[in-house]
Amino acid sequence: MANVKVTLDSATKTISVDDAHVKVSVSGKTKVQWSCHEGNFQIKFKPGSNWPNPVTTGTGGVWMAECGPFTNPGTTLKYAVESTGYKTLDPEILIDA
Repeated sequence: MANVKVTLDSATKTISVDDAHVKVSVSGKTKVQWSCHEGNFQIKFKPGSNWPNPVTTGTGGVWMAECGPFTNPGTTLKYAVESTGYKTLDPEILIDA
């Protein structure tokens, strides 16, 4: 499992992640899990991707979303991290064999 920490900075209204170029493995059946302690967020894959957008759930002050495992080696999935009132962030997932 690749874990990505999402941070919502309320002072600057920006979103950041601790890994903007997540690497996952098809053979390892790696999933990606995003988590945030500051508030709700959404993961939205860019047009051209066949991956469904994961649902974000929140319990106990932690919001989480998860997707995978991935099946298309040698590709890069571009996605957006969005949250109401914050500037959208555009990181990526690199899929290896």
